[in-house]
Amino acid sequence: MLISEKEIKVIFSKILKTKLEKINDKLSMNNNPKWDSLNHLKLIIALEGKFKISFKEKDVPKIISFKLVKTNIKKLGHKIS
Repeated sequence: MLISEKEIKVIFSKILKTKLEKINDKLSMNNNPKWDSLNHLKLIIALEGKFKISFKEKDVPKIISFKLVKTNIKKLGHKIS
C-alpha cells in the first residue's frame, strides 16, 4: 500500500495542534511538549485506523518521532510517497 507523507502529517497536525509546515523528520516527543503519552496513543490509534495497519505492541513505546513513524510503517511493508 502506498501511503502519502502528507496524510501522516495531517494526522500529526490535528492531534498535536501543530502547523503542517512544522512537521518534519526532526519532530519528536522530546521536542514537542504537546506530544505527551496521551497524544502518543492518539497518534498510534489514528495512524492504525486511517491506514489499516497495526504496529507491533513492543514497538509502540519506541515510535517517538515523525521519522520513526515512517520507518515503522515501512517495516510493515508499505511505501511512503
